[in-house]
Amino acid sequence: SIGFTREPDPNATTLEMARHWVDYEYTETMSQPLLAGRDFSRERSTDRVPPYAELTAASGPYSIIIDDQAAQSLGWESAEQAIGESVYWHVGPPTIDRDLLLEYVVIGAMSERKYEFIDFAAFGVQGHIYILKPDSANYMIVKASRDNLNEALQHIESTWAALMPDVPLRREFVDDLFYNTYGIFQSVSVSIGALSIFGFFVASIGLLGNATFITNIRQKEVGIRKVMGASSGNLLRMLLLDFAKPILIANALAWPLGYIMANAYVSLFAARAEVTFVPFIVSLLLSAAIAFAAVFSQSWKSARVRPAMVLRYE
Repeated sequence: SIGFTREPDPNATTLEMARHWVDYEYTETMSQPLLAGRDFSRERSTDRVPPYAELTAASGPYSIIIDDQAAQSLGWESAEQAIGESVYWHVGPPTIDRDLLLEYVVIGAMSERKYEFIDFAAFGVQGHIYILKPDSANYMIVKASRDNLNEALQHIESTWAALMPDVPLRREFVDDLFYNTYGIFQSVSVSIGALSIFGFFVASIGLLGNATFITNIRQKEVGIRKVMGASSGNLLRMLLLDFAKPILIANALAWPLGYIMANAYVSLFAARAEVTFVPFIVSLLLSAAIAFAAVFSQSWKSARVRPAMVLRYE
């Protein structure tokens, strides 16, 4: 990413933008239609940025295309309002061996990129800017029809071999790149799910052990309450409510941290799901159900105990 500003001042505060070196047919190839303005044209010499060695202080202005996010970050209400306006990029070492303030004029506007998996705004990138400089591009993007995919691949390989016979062709499908990136987060999700299941299992064992211990030390209390007229149902309700209190407290303490961490995680994605309280309510109900199943048998056994069996030695 590089810094752009609307002020023609080398010392002005800049905003970090994702810069993309593109060719003439980029928007068509990526099925990214323009919202306003025009595309890069071979008939306009100032659309194409020359190599760094040819740039001078008098160079430009050159043409750029920006997206909605970049326009709003730079102070326009929409990318359409930026058409015809200038932005500036202060470039110097180590990119080039001298300091230059390059002027760019916005000629086109497009919507935000929807084919990125990661939302780079989480890392400080405040928009995307497209500059016509194909000599600096790192990748070639080819759009092929599914109906003639094999023929297209053969043509690409033969053309590459004719142009660069000493350089092996490395090609990948965009959807493969996407799913390879997604696989990392899928593994994280599976790991979190496995840890959650393991945590519930350990918690269930702990609740069962705690229920056994608590009901054993409260048997005298239960016996006295039964002598005073308490029914088995009332005693069972009392014991279950006592176990429910720490579960409610634990959920109340865990919810804020869980909400913050969930929001931090989904904020990494360009197309993100909204974090609602539904999963937290489900987790409360699930933990309550596990607790109920774990302590019910012990509580029911304690609630049905005969007072004489507990108090005969008192």
